[in-house]
Amino acid sequence: MAEELLEEQSVTLDHFYVFLKNYCYAVVVGNMHSNSYLIGYVKYCLGKNSIWRNNLGYYDRIVNYYSPRKVYDATPWKTYIPCYDSYIPVIPRSSIMKIFNPINRLNEIISSPRDKLEELTANLSSILYLSINRNALGVTGSLLIRIHNPVFSDIDMIVYGWKESLNIIEFINENKDLFPGFTGERLKKWIYSNAESSGLPLSKVEKLYRRWRRGSFMGRDYSIIYNNGVYKHLDTCKAWRTMGHIKVKACLAGGLDALNYPSKSNIDKYYVLKNTKKLRGDIEYVLSFDALYIGKLFDGGWVIISGLLQHDQLEDKYRILVGGREYKGYIEPL
Repeated sequence: MAEELLEEQSVTLDHFYVFLKNYCYAVVVGNMHSNSYLIGYVKYCLGKNSIWRNNLGYYDRIVNYYSPRKVYDATPWKTYIPCYDSYIPVIPRSSIMKIFNPINRLNEIISSPRDKLEELTANLSSILYLSINRNALGVTGSLLIRIHNPVFSDIDMIVYGWKESLNIIEFINENKDLFPGFTGERLKKWIYSNAESSGLPLSKVEKLYRRWRRGSFMGRDYSIIYNNGVYKHLDTCKAWRTMGHIKVKACLAGGLDALNYPSKSNIDKYYVLKNTKKLRGDIEYVLSFDALYIGKLFDGGWVIISGLLQHDQLEDKYRILVGGREYKGYIEPL
């Protein structure tokens, strides 16, 4: 799959970046797009006195913290997508000047690192290559588009392919000496930041931390995103209708679909705690646009879910959506 990705440049996947005609950079979100636009949002635009820069000048980070409203407001283009029953930020293909492929960029860094951060990224990659094929691993974020600051920027990586994703997760879990994860004040900072954004208690947020998602490597923070690497057209996505808010106690099945964005986990069993609409059938799964919950959705187990109840009228099925602009909700581990 990863080799096909390198050969097929027209396929644009999750966390590719694009350079726009207005000289801004945008992030591609997920693998499902249309012929006329990509789902994504504007993240960096030309500014002043920023820590990010290239030969065009300094870049300000338009989305300086992640929230559905912030991402929505940062992007001038929106369109209604029946798959989510919501207006979603998009990037018109006609506005794109260049597409940045994470795998190609990482290969460039490895072959000729230009600064300390690129050297560190090459070292981290060489360790991760012990568990996977190199054509499955890429770099994203400011490193991908070459506006990174060698002193301050993090290392953001992405893995394409389920087998490769599982291999890296197992490798990091088995090598705590190489990947100790956040500890002490750094862990506290992560917990407090996510408790503030999610509204969950500190003790609950701590249960959501995973070393294979975020940690430190030789003193520098890293994040690793996982993706199945399969492109889909938006036409293949069914229409859903939002019915209202719902709160349930649920047992998640867990599994690989949780690693994609948006994250998904089937619901094996649930008890309705609060609902605004009467259900005619079962709730089949939860879909989350909040990356905080990826680890728990992947592992499975009991949680409290508060989100939007959505209905597939054709097949008469229900799901819960978390992390939407209309209602953020949460997934609380038990």
